[in-house]
Amino acid sequence: MSSNRKKGFVVWTAYTCVLLIGGLSACSQAERRGKEPVLRTTQTKESPDLSDLGDLKRQIEVFASYGGQQGDAARKVLEAYPSEKLVPDIEALRTQAGEDEVFKMELAFVLCFFGHDYETNKNKITEALRASRKDHRFDSVGAQSLIRELIRRGDSTLLSELFNAATWSDGALSEGLATTFGEQLVHDPNAFLMTLSRVNAETRRYVYRLTDGSSLPPDDLIKVRKSLSSASVPSSLRPIARELLASLRSNKQSA
Repeated sequence: MSSNRKKGFVVWTAYTCVLLIGGLSACSQAERRGKEPVLRTTQTKESPDLSDLGDLKRQIEVFASYGGQQGDAARKVLEAYPSEKLVPDIEALRTQAGEDEVFKMELAFVLCFFGHDYETNKNKITEALRASRKDHRFDSVGAQSLIRELIRRGDSTLLSELFNAATWSDGALSEGLATTFGEQLVHDPNAFLMTLSRVNAETRRYVYRLTDGSSLPPDDLIKVRKSLSSASVPSSLRPIARELLASLRSNKQSA
């Protein structure tokens, strides 16, 4: 064998030994740490971190239950939550919730807020309101509050659900309905009248009992009366407007 070939063979042999020794050393280090690199590939994003879910649950409960600074802070946390994880993690929380109907309703609200399957999740909240009439696992006051928030965000179709609830409400639920009705009369009287025109006379009477003006500041009450008697009310809604206006005056006199 020529000297050049011998030198090449020696270099090749030395390089191969270095690779083998380096590989054995890496394996030995992995064994000492109790870890093998291949195990890392078995971790998937589909397995939720339970500590993350616990924090997510707390933020959802605060956001759905509180206004002001607490609710706003929770909203910002939820908005910063990774969008690709939010829905799967909420579904995981829904599975864990079991018979906690209040929390499942709050989950539906958060999904509505972020525009995920809005109609389905909105219906979960309205179903919870109806169910609360006979099933104490459901929270009528909480459901009304969540529906009010969706109405504030522009879904006036939900007013009909609250009008129906007025026929059987009492206590805190009636107080919440009165507040919601007053707000909507101030901010969008025509939408209120349009929805009111679609329910029967008996339901309207229950609604009128809750829109007696007592939940409105004096300035807002004056504004509502002017709105109901103005020419801006569509002709098809004027009979309902006069009916409601007469009820407001009657309630003031009886008070």
